[in-house]
Amino acid sequence: KIFNMRLIKPKFWINKNLLSYFLYPLTRITYLFNFIKVVSPKKKFKIKTICVGNIYLGGTGKTSLCIKINEILKRKNIKSCFVKKFYKNQVDEQKILEKNGQVFFSKNRIDSIKQAEQSKFDVAIIDDGLQDRSINYDKRIVCFNNINWIGNGMVIPSGPLRESLYNIKKYDCIFLNGNLENLENIKKEIIKIHSEAKIYIGQYKV
Repeated sequence: KIFNMRLIKPKFWINKNLLSYFLYPLTRITYLFNFIKVVSPKKKFKIKTICVGNIYLGGTGKTSLCIKINEILKRKNIKSCFVKKFYKNQVDEQKILEKNGQVFFSKNRIDSIKQAEQSKFDVAIIDDGLQDRSINYDKRIVCFNNINWIGNGMVIPSGPLRESLYNIKKYDCIFLNGNLENLENIKKEIIKIHSEAKIYIGQYKV
């Protein structure tokens, strides 16, 4: 079962219009903040960290993939847990994770990962946090929803992207989640940017 964050997106996030370009100066500020994050010091942990995040703002199947990764690790007798930054509007996602394993919640991901490390877990699966540049993750997975893909392709607030699509070059693998919609076109766009991208297909199942 897939659980998506409820988010009402403006129509110009789907198709560009004048408002998209009018907001572009504010988008440059987003780029600046992202650059500052990149050059900031990064924290490395003894515990292995797998971050499952997205570039497109909204539901892309991150939480469901985290649960699946946890199931696989358990079958291999690897002691794993979830890390989730605490948000008041994401209580449902937090409860879902708690039903599927040990979860460490905090307003600061670093504090939660430290708690997981002190509790002698082997792997921390971080649900969201791909744009948190303060952490040097061991593996970084970016998820997309096949139908939404990248919307109008622009960065917040001009569009629905948290960062430029070209940043997929930095990530270890890409999951395309949905019901196999538009796969070939999406793959072609990804390969244009990152010819050696590791692409995996996820299907939504009840």
